[in-house]
Amino acid sequence: MKKDKIKLYILQAILVIVLTTSLFFTRLLNSKIELALFLSAVGVMVYFLIRKSTRLHIRKKQATRLIAILSVIYLGIFYTFGIYTGFYKSLHTFSLTTLYKYIIPIVAIIISSEIIRYKFITIENKVSMVFNFIIGVLIDISIYSNLYAFSSLDDFLLSIGYLTFAAVASNLLYNYISKRFGPKPVIIYRLVISLYSYIIPIIPDVYIFFRTFFRMIYPLIVYYILEDNFGNKKESLEIKKEGKSNILSILSFSVMAVFIMLISCKFRYGALVIGSGSMRKTIDKGDVIVYDSKINKGEINVGDILVFEKEDRILVHRVIKIDTRNNAKLYYTKGDNNQMQDDGFIKEEAILGRVNFSIPVIGRPTVWLNEMFKKK
Repeated sequence: MKKDKIKLYILQAILVIVLTTSLFFTRLLNSKIELALFLSAVGVMVYFLIRKSTRLHIRKKQATRLIAILSVIYLGIFYTFGIYTGFYKSLHTFSLTTLYKYIIPIVAIIISSEIIRYKFITIENKVSMVFNFIIGVLIDISIYSNLYAFSSLDDFLLSIGYLTFAAVASNLLYNYISKRFGPKPVIIYRLVISLYSYIIPIIPDVYIFFRTFFRMIYPLIVYYILEDNFGNKKESLEIKKEGKSNILSILSFSVMAVFIMLISCKFRYGALVIGSGSMRKTIDKGDVIVYDSKINKGEINVGDILVFEKEDRILVHRVIKIDTRNNAKLYYTKGDNNQMQDDGFIKEEAILGRVNFSIPVIGRPTVWLNEMFKKK
């Protein structure tokens, strides 16, 4: 038995390595077709390797119908946003090319991955569950990765933020459904929410933060609807045990939502990584600053550190002088570590916000990534 478990751990580890390598490094599985073939082969192997199956909920047919309805409601809510935000033409209009390059492979990927998930769930131990969850997240990211460009660091961070956070939330739900109701309802749910962009010619023009937040929060709503409809006394003890996990999930979603709100810079408070040493000693390269974009610009004083746009660049420098010309205020700035003040001046309309505080060091990985993209 131990040897069988070790073989399965090795198989799971190989899946994680191959999927991670493919996504972020060598693009080993460079197309949806290649990923579909790979996962189909692994799915067949896992299906015959693991014969054990979990005990499913007695009302799985009713649960499957409800989950199918909830997946359609997901699209309904998403497209309702489009009434207010507008629509844009889908990047992949429906055609024979789209059918064989994307739709059929994605169907194969989802079916195979859910067979893999369901079979791995039968091995109820922490090591296998961790591997299973990571595999699910990586596959989910792979499905959506072609919808976003990684041509710049901003694109990369937005894409990874959107895909990863949404995939984490979604896979918490998928694991829950698969364990209680089997792979079929998860397959239906994922097919509906994954294939619409390849079939429906228009997509709601919803800002990436709201799409991320929606994909994070909707799985939690589905979870509570399922628990409300299909939870029973026999499962009550298990649900209580899962209570702490649910609280942690909610807290994690909240933290992720705040993080995305900050890096999106579309709300009152924004966050930026400092990519140069011009403010060294006060704010070092690799620090993250949090700024307030709703400041009263008439209350900006000499000594304040501003976030502003100048010559298509976003700078974070200190105000050293304020002048008034033709009833308009002009702000002169300088980096604390620079010998000379910045060329020219900035006007109020160029100011994005005032720095509230900085967090040391945590932005260094972003700086390294930025340098990697510049080399490319």
